[in-house]
Amino acid sequence: MPYARAPRVVEGEPEALLHRAGETQQRELVERLAGAGAEGIAALLRAFADSRTSRLRCYILDALRGADDPRVAALVAAGLADESSSTRCHALEVLQARPGPDPCGLLLPLLRDPSAVPRCRAMEAAGRLGCRSAETVAALIEGAAHADWRIRAAAARALGALGAAEARECLRALAGDPRKAVRAAAGEALGGRE
Repeated sequence: MPYARAPRVVEGEPEALLHRAGETQQRELVERLAGAGAEGIAALLRAFADSRTSRLRCYILDALRGADDPRVAALVAAGLADESSSTRCHALEVLQARPGPDPCGLLLPLLRDPSAVPRCRAMEAAGRLGCRSAETVAALIEGAAHADWRIRAAAARALGALGAAEARECLRALAGDPRKAVRAAAGEALGGRE
C-alpha cells in the first residue's frame, strides 16, 4: 500500500493561519479571504507583504485577479518586482486581467527580466496590451537578439502584435533564425506587412 500523507490542517482565524497552514488549506484560506470583501482583501494584502513563500504570494495574486479594489494595483506592482520568477509570472497574469492606469510602464523592467519565463510572458503582455512606447519597442528589439530562442520568438510575436514599423528589419532578420519556432513567429509577424 502506498504511503499517503494527510494534509496538515490547523484551526483558528483565516488570517492568523495563512502562514502556518499546509498547501491545500492555505489555498482554501486565501480563497475564503478573497471572497470576504474589503476586510478579506486587506488581510490578503498584509499576508502578501509578510509572506516568506512565493507559493502564498502566488495564491494571493490568483485569488485577487478579479477583485475590483484599487489596492490590488499596488499588490500587482509588488508582485512584478518580487524576487521569485513564479510570483512575477502570476502578477503578469493579474496585470493583463486588470491593467490599471499604467500597465505598460509596469511591464518595462520585466521585458529585460533575467529569467526567460517572466520575460517571455511580459513580452506577450506588451503585445496584448498594445504597449507601443519607444522604450518597449527597444526592449523587444533587444530581446530579438537574445541567445535564448524562446525570448527571440516571444519578441517576434510581440513586435508583430504591435505592428511596430521600426521593427520590420529586426523581424526580417528573425525570419532567417536557426530555430524553426523563431522563424515561424517572425513569419507570422511579417505576414500581412510584406
